[in-house]
Parts: sequence; structure tokens; C-alpha cells
Amino acid sequence: MLDSDKKAFFVKNSDLEKDKYILVEYYFESLADPEITAVHLCQEMSTAQWHRVGIDEDFRPDFGAKVIDIYDISMQPNPSSPFIAGQMGWKKEKIHSCRVKIAYPHNNFGSRIPNLLTAFCGEGVFHAPFICAIRLDDINFPDVFLSGFQGPQFGVSGLREILGVHTRPLFFGVIKPNIGLAPQPYGQIAYEA
Repeated sequence: MLDSDKKAFFVKNSDLEKDKYILVEYYFESLADPEITAVHLCQEMSTAQWHRVGIDEDFRPDFGAKVIDIYDISMQPNPSSPFIAGQMGWKKEKIHSCRVKIAYPHNNFGSRIPNLLTAFCGEGVFHAPFICAIRLDDINFPDVFLSGFQGPQFGVSGLREILGVHTRPLFFGVIKPNIGLAPQPYGQIAYEA
């Protein structure tokens, strides 16, 4: 990765158009410098590094995830997952650990929860180079993103009214067996549950 490529994945918090981004925070352990690792993480989460042959284009300004901050940087004597670190070539040396705050453009997936989960917890995150352990710690959504969701149709008070349950907790669960039963026995199990 060229230095110019690395710079494209960083932004100052003061320069960020906050309404365009979801802010995510991760803790990760890495075999490489945390700054380089964070760049690779942003790249894997968003634009990757693919270019069409013969066409000069750069999607990173509009669609690339951006590192806002890297902090709590330290060296750990052992990785949280020695097996994974070993698979990545760890040779019993200390491991970098840190926290990183990343701005992710929500226009990359819109108001779709499955796409959001894929971006923040999917394959790209777990296959970013050098990362041998990663944990999503926090997500902050801008109001403009949240406005794309209608919210719960009834809310707790509406559900209580529909169910006629006002003085006890509501419990939900999967009814078992849930495949193969005819409607009448299934309805009886649901009623008993």
C-alpha cells in the first residue's frame, strides 16, 4: 500500500461531515503497526483496493471508511487468540493493541440492518490484514440515518394493550417444535407458552 493510499483513509474529526457517517469503535490486536492495520481495516470495510483497468477513479473520498482516532496503543505480551495469531505468523513477540474510532459512510448501505451488520461485523472486518483479534465496542448513529427507520409499530404500551397484559413482564421465545406441527397443536403449544 502506498503512503498516498494510507492518507485517503484518515480524516480529522473537525473535518468530518457528521451526518454522513456512522461512528464505530473497535478494540483490536495486530501483528503490525496499529496505524497501518487501521487503514487496512477501513479499506476492507468499505472500498477495498480494486481498480478497473485503464480507468482513473478513486471512490475513497465518498465511500471509504475513515480513521478518526487511534488511542490506548500498547504492546501485549500475548495475543488474546494465540491460535489465530499463530496462523497469521506470530512468533511469540509482543502484539500491538489499540482502540480505533472509524467513520463509516452510511450511504454505502442505506437503511438496511443486514448490510450494516455485514459492514461492521462481516467478512471484511475479520479478514483485515494483521488483525488477530477484534471487538466492536460502540456504534453512534447520526439522526439523519436513524430517520430512515420507522421505529417500532406499537411500542411496549401498544403491545401490552393488544395482549391485555399490564401487570407482568412480557416474555418472548421460539416455540419448539416449530416445524412439522399442524396449526391446531402448534396453536396449543403457543397458548401454553
